[in-house]
Amino acid sequence: MKLLIAPAAFKGTLTAFEAAQAIEAGWTKVFARHDLSLFPFANGGEGTAELLTRQRGGEFKTYQVRGPLNEPVDARLGLIDHGRTAVLDVSTASGLRLLHPEHRAPVQASSYGTGELIRHALDLGVEKIIVGLGDSATNDAGAGLFMALGGRLFDAHGNLLGDTANGGTIPALAQVFHVDLANFDERIYRTRFELVCDVSNPILGSDGATRVYGPQKGIAEDQMPQFEAALTAMAAVLHRDLGIDITRRPHSGAAGGIGGMMMAAFRAEAYPGARYVMEHCGLEAQLAEADLVITGEGRSDQQSPQEKVPLMVLDAAKRMRTPSIMISGAIINANELMLSWPASAMFASLTELRPLPDVLESAAADLEMCTYNLARTMKLSLELGL
Repeated sequence: MKLLIAPAAFKGTLTAFEAAQAIEAGWTKVFARHDLSLFPFANGGEGTAELLTRQRGGEFKTYQVRGPLNEPVDARLGLIDHGRTAVLDVSTASGLRLLHPEHRAPVQASSYGTGELIRHALDLGVEKIIVGLGDSATNDAGAGLFMALGGRLFDAHGNLLGDTANGGTIPALAQVFHVDLANFDERIYRTRFELVCDVSNPILGSDGATRVYGPQKGIAEDQMPQFEAALTAMAAVLHRDLGIDITRRPHSGAAGGIGGMMMAAFRAEAYPGARYVMEHCGLEAQLAEADLVITGEGRSDQQSPQEKVPLMVLDAAKRMRTPSIMISGAIINANELMLSWPASAMFASLTELRPLPDVLESAAADLEMCTYNLARTMKLSLELGL
């Protein structure tokens, strides 16, 4: 049997690759000789660069850059297409995963390190840079990234604004009056930028970057107005000085506004993440060759975010007439989901109520055991000739 293992990340517990490994471990305990292929799915968030690089036969390079709070971090990018294309994730340099929840400080958090990583990619002489925008710790409208590549921001009095990593703050960005590109890295204009987005939210408004995703980055309710003011000022200046209105543009709110900054200053094109990954990694071709596909995620419910990765895998499997199984950490309203999602079967790996720290610690073991029991059930069916 050819088995394709294509889970999404189990948010807060397992990366997509770790989830795929756990499923593989559980399955091979029963079916050691099956042909297994791992396709840890990402849709613009953490793991996107790794998936694209591995599936396209590329190589990785690691650089030290600034983390979201100006601490040194090792950030990785991938090289594909014989070195002509670089692939990187915002999360590797400016991601939530780099900060303990108690240490999140969005007023100071900067995307500067992502700009540094882009500069390293440009140093490699690439023709195209693909940027996965999900899971950022920042909400600075890409100001840090912009400055890392030579861009400058001034207030109405001609004073240069520092990026948050250099002592500037989000409230200071609300004073921005002019965008200056005189020292902007000219290689950017010779490079194609493609943004892989896990959300389509605009940069401003009730459905914008701050209101929707700010709380998970540590933005308190009483801080919302100052963040919205900063992003509003940035959007207005980008529109006036660079001629591109990102105010309500889809995907401009991705990664705390990095999407909008790169659309305006880099002339980047934005794409829905899951579909982009599916097309560029040949998922449907792999599904067509598989006898069975297993996908999964941390929590399945009817409040599915845009481009729910497992659901897209299941839909694609249905088109390819490949049987599919869904394994989630938890399934909410299971009866309703079973009737509406195109999975051949659905399973939950969490079998008992436990304190959250215990759930997080045992996520991989629970997923492995669930897959093991699934494989045992399939083996029994085969032995019984069912």
